[in-house]
Formats: sequence, C-alpha cells, structure tokens
Amino acid sequence: MRGIGAVGRFMYLDSVEAAAFCDPEEANLARSRAVLREKSRPEAAECTGPDG
Repeated sequence: MRGIGAVGRFMYLDSVEAAAFCDPEEANLARSRAVLREKSRPEAAECTGPDG
C-alpha cells in the first residue's frame, strides 16, 4: 500500500515521470495505472506475477 500512495504523491510533481511499475498483484498495478490516468500522465511499463 505504501507504493500506491507514493505514486499519488509523486504525481503532484511536474518533474517526476513514472517509467515502470512492478508488483506481484495485478490489482495494485491497476490502481497505479488509474492514478496516472487521473493525473493525465503517460503510461508506465509494467511487470507482474511471481516471475515479475
């Protein structure tokens, strides 16, 4: 849960871009994706699952 909160906080900074997200849980990636859309930011690369 700390990672998703950090994504939201960092997206208030114009100089920050999310390049990639990696999480074993797809639901967490979906939440991070939603934060980027909400803040009108470009999509980030993603990896998930037990093998990352």
